[in-house]
Amino acid sequence: EESYLYHCMGNALRKLGQWVKSVEAYDEAIRLDPSYPQTYHNKGDTLRKLHRYEEAIATYQKALELDPDDGTTLYSLAEAYSRLDQFEESAKAYKRAIDGGFWEDGIFASYA
Repeated sequence: EESYLYHCMGNALRKLGQWVKSVEAYDEAIRLDPSYPQTYHNKGDTLRKLHRYEEAIATYQKALELDPDDGTTLYSLAEAYSRLDQFEESAKAYKRAIDGGFWEDGIFASYA
């Protein structure tokens, strides 16, 4: 599906450090298929790299609308809140990540 190809292109561009082009590819993937939470998550991570934390938070929240218990998205959301000194919201997101099993099965190892 074309949306998945744009998602993959966004991933490749992100790995190349081409953050703005990566966001553009994720935006196209979302336009074509707004139901895939991982695209929102990856876009949020890329927005964090650009220090666009408020946009990252909104993007993570959209991912969580589609997959409310995704521990990696909750962890990333908590990190974005921390960058804006919104520590109460950050703590809530960390708690939800812990409750969702983020620390189990080696998931955290890829983020540590």
